[in-house]
Amino acid sequence: MNKTSKKFYIAFVSLLLVVPLALMPFFYQENEADIEDMDKRYATSFSDVYHSTDRLGTFESWFSDHLAFRKTAISAFAHLNVTVGVSNNPEYVVLGQDGWMFLGNIHAGKIDQYRRIIDYRESQIETDIERISALNTYLNDQDIAFLFAVPPNKENVYPEHAPEWLTVDDMPKYAESFKAFGGTDLIDELYPDIMTAKAEYGDILYPKTDAHWTALGAYFGYQSILESLNTKNGTVFQPLALVSYEIVQNDGYELTKALGYAGSYNDFETLVTVSPESEAEMTYLTENTTWQGLRHFENKDALNRASVLLIGDSFSSRLSPYFESSFSDYYFVHYSMVFGDSDGAQALNDVIAMTKPDVVILEIIERHLPSSISLLPEVYPAQN
Repeated sequence: MNKTSKKFYIAFVSLLLVVPLALMPFFYQENEADIEDMDKRYATSFSDVYHSTDRLGTFESWFSDHLAFRKTAISAFAHLNVTVGVSNNPEYVVLGQDGWMFLGNIHAGKIDQYRRIIDYRESQIETDIERISALNTYLNDQDIAFLFAVPPNKENVYPEHAPEWLTVDDMPKYAESFKAFGGTDLIDELYPDIMTAKAEYGDILYPKTDAHWTALGAYFGYQSILESLNTKNGTVFQPLALVSYEIVQNDGYELTKALGYAGSYNDFETLVTVSPESEAEMTYLTENTTWQGLRHFENKDALNRASVLLIGDSFSSRLSPYFESSFSDYYFVHYSMVFGDSDGAQALNDVIAMTKPDVVILEIIERHLPSSISLLPEVYPAQN
């Protein structure tokens, strides 16, 4: 390469490096909130670039994360893919029929669970039964009623809206195996009652574009839980009565966000009116002030004078309003803050001492049964 060509090459490369940086103020945009909401991660910061061993690659990530019109471009791409029936994030979102979306295998092999191609080990299931049995005994020894409630996966309630390629094999579901190996009296599947409600209310118990149930679907889950508590423990808890519901438009659900989809999708939510209506006063009981932290809801006008502790997951978000109105003292905490190794997690005996419940409900969505039950200890401290 002669001197002229070399100078031209250096000038050209410099231009490629300098021009983007010079134009950056015109194309830079704070996208942190969108990335956290839709990508389920934190945006790459300039500090990440500085401390990275691969600064060029990390700078590219930072540049991409802060590019103007990023959300618009991703959304346009997602709109195009959905129109032709393609998911641009198939591990997270599976496109069904009639505009329905389902959570993909990213959560505990959820699609493989639906297809019944997972062969659960007998030893694993027997250990899981022992864990739930130990929890039941630990609580009953303290005169605390216990219920293990399992909401159904969306695709098991609405298989007619699943994609046609989702064929079903003949392996038993995890809950079926759990019962078959001796756990029938320890697990309360909400599936039958949800299916009874579906026969009357149709396609409005779960949204099209979210893996969770609607407020109406959660009401029938709540109703089923109270009926099971009364049957199993001889309690006489009164449920809130369903007065009416309203269907309203909603565009911002989890699965469309995971695709980067922005704008109207023609999805819905249900607004439920129950009776009697009452308001609870909420207090955080630990330093964790997120929705997962231990909270107390005190309701002097509640339908039932009792203390209930619900240890649950994200499906409890729509259950909680019903329990807040139903019980004079209602407590909620995410199970990872009791049985997991999350920062700030507390031992169950400490949570029991703080809340002094009459009833403990463990709620785990069907797709997380094997992994979440494995967090429970096999032995609890002896009670004096």
